[in-house]
Amino acid sequence: MTTEELISQVKAGSFSRAYYFFGDDDYRMQEAMRYVADRFLGVEALAGLTRLDMRETDARKALDELSAFGFFSARRVIVLEEPQKLIPTEVSALTAALQADAPDRIVIFYTRAESRPRKDARFPKAIAEIATPVEFSRLGAAELRRRVERVFAERGVTIEPATLGALVSSVDGDIGKLFLEAEKLSAYVGMGGAITSETLAQALSAGSAQSVYEVVDMIMRGETARALANVERLLASGETPTGVLYWLGEHVLGLYLVKCKQKLFGPRQWLERKLVSQARNMSREWLEVAVAFVAETEAAVKGGGVGRLASMTPEDALRDLVITLAGHAPAAPTMRT
Repeated sequence: MTTEELISQVKAGSFSRAYYFFGDDDYRMQEAMRYVADRFLGVEALAGLTRLDMRETDARKALDELSAFGFFSARRVIVLEEPQKLIPTEVSALTAALQADAPDRIVIFYTRAESRPRKDARFPKAIAEIATPVEFSRLGAAELRRRVERVFAERGVTIEPATLGALVSSVDGDIGKLFLEAEKLSAYVGMGGAITSETLAQALSAGSAQSVYEVVDMIMRGETARALANVERLLASGETPTGVLYWLGEHVLGLYLVKCKQKLFGPRQWLERKLVSQARNMSREWLEVAVAFVAETEAAVKGGGVGRLASMTPEDALRDLVITLAGHAPAAPTMRT
């Protein structure tokens, strides 16, 4: 089944009892999962959705989920991520479980792009016997342009045609990365702003996300000087305090969500594995206060700060945030004074 056929089928209210999503575009697969769940579950979407990562979940738990009744939703959508990790006997058990008539349940098997098996491998053939395969290829440049133009239009942001072309080319067909960069650029120029080639050069930095990941690692180890040095390198390379703070805030919020066992959707979904690993050494309480520190700093940078932060330049407010977070790690922090 093509993605167009899937959308047409679901839009008409027709569903397969099971799907197998695979391909090169993780973001579109996440979009499709959400679309199927929303259409099938309606207002019960969140209550009826269950996601299990088969790299970390015993196959018996998946079988239990298939046979369980929903407590909060009459209908259920069960997503089994990375099912290619299942051994043949487990696939056979799932096949048998899916033979039972269950009109109020849909199962979606999902393999990330990085784990995509060869089409002639045993697993795709086995799963095709019980689930409708749907392949998600990367979109062409023209479609990527149309989609990101809608993102900017929703925010009242304008972008020069040549700059838009450069932005699309920079992500090499990765729509998730494209949307992340669009969010960053929109935050950089603000509602109603304009994105020029100069703006793109200043705000778009391929290493920003990874650098912020490293900064957070240093903060958690209490390595204040190293964390500050990395921030200074980002600023010296052309990043703005607003841009660095945006990435830092998104990263800390992502850590908090995965610590609370919340799934990430959209363009951040495939950052989840790294975030889960990093969050293991962080307490939920520390992350709650870290989110508050970031929000406080964002308010100061945007001109809404209070107390000592109100008199700081954006650069100094960012430095102060790093010092504050590192100074409280790894013990449970107290609020800024």
